[in-house]
Amino acid sequence: MPPRLLPKSPLSQVVFVNDYVQLVFQDEGFSLYNSVVIQLGAAEYEQGKTGFADALVSLIGRAVVEVGASDEYALLLNFDNGALVQIHKGRGATGPEAFQFNGAHGVIVVEQND
Repeated sequence: MPPRLLPKSPLSQVVFVNDYVQLVFQDEGFSLYNSVVIQLGAAEYEQGKTGFADALVSLIGRAVVEVGASDEYALLLNFDNGALVQIHKGRGATGPEAFQFNGAHGVIVVEQND
């Protein structure tokens, strides 16, 4: 995963849109179109299930310290408190894109579903 996907500011806003989630980091942000899972300590919260929204909102003010991907996840966001936000590849897909990142200086990265 290219380092340019690492937001410079802490998470400042979470937006729940009809069928996707946006994470806003001041002037940068991710639109997450596939199913999202949050690992927070020993707990796991899946999008659409009880506790998911609260777990995601609890990350406001936290910084992403590492961005990655894996065979199962199109995007992995590691936060400074140990929380991990995971965006599945293909699972819960509502369209051709898994996620989009709008970064500084007009950087736009769109990850397609396989």
